[in-house]
Amino acid sequence: MAALGLLTASAVGVWGSGAGASTLGAQATIANPSNNTPLASGGSATLFTVTLPSGAACTGDTANGGYHVYSYLVHAGTDVTTVTFVNFPSQGYGFVDNSGTYYGPANTAITTGQIINIPNNLEWAKLVVSAGGSLALSDLLYSGSSGV
Repeated sequence: MAALGLLTASAVGVWGSGAGASTLGAQATIANPSNNTPLASGGSATLFTVTLPSGAACTGDTANGGYHVYSYLVHAGTDVTTVTFVNFPSQGYGFVDNSGTYYGPANTAITTGQIINIPNNLEWAKLVVSAGGSLALSDLLYSGSSGV
């Protein structure tokens, strides 16, 4: 089992600390990028996006408070408030697009802090590890061929 999500953190006093500045308790959903409906299955090259509840936002914005959005993927049961972010998540993994680029740190909407412009070309391949580099998808699967 894995927990996934988008995290927001302030570069002023919170960046590099836990998820305390994030919008916790909201559900992030893996979705089909063409219609934003939940994506129930697919292979490692299946493109996806992440949908958030309407109006999902940080308590501050990038331009005025230094808030940024980071992606993370951790095992279920992980206390996300213990995950820190300095370029990459301190534990687990992050979302990458089909060119291998990690999603984060991304800017929020000016003034509102709303989480915007989530990529629609994310895929489950070439995941970035917290120390940099890449990791084969098979390394993430529990039995070598399956996982949730």
